[in-house]
Amino acid sequence: MSDYQDSQYMYEAQDQLEQMAQNHFAFLIDDKGFSFGPTERTAYNFTMFRYLQSPLCLEIEMDFRDNGVGMYALKLDSATAPRNTWMMYNSDRGTFFLTLLRIVLKVQDDRLMALYQHQFSEGPHGYRWAMQGLDQYRDLVMDYIDTVRVQPLDRLFPSIG
Repeated sequence: MSDYQDSQYMYEAQDQLEQMAQNHFAFLIDDKGFSFGPTERTAYNFTMFRYLQSPLCLEIEMDFRDNGVGMYALKLDSATAPRNTWMMYNSDRGTFFLTLLRIVLKVQDDRLMALYQHQFSEGPHGYRWAMQGLDQYRDLVMDYIDTVRVQPLDRLFPSIG
């Protein structure tokens, strides 16, 4: 395919999408004091970008196998990014960013439902779909990261069970 922007599947534009994800969230480093954590690329076509500001880690996950874009908030035990973060989602160590805003912090914003609907929309889930998701996540993070950062950890990551 000559134009990656017309791709029907995210993997056809993987390099471009990874670069755009980093560009979209550079403000966390430039303006909000986060550091860029280790990037992880798995054998299952996942790429995870991590932004660290102890005790918080924001993780952008791009799934090039099943065509998905997600964002997670994780609690750091140290200044380094946790390993095997997929095991921490919806636990006392981490949660989906949308869940954090909507359920935990009770944010009332129509964009949360719009992003949720976007995440579960019918395909194709190519470049344009992924970019729309990255745009929506970036806008929510820009508007709510300061609210998230001032919360006590036990509020952000309540103990489950």
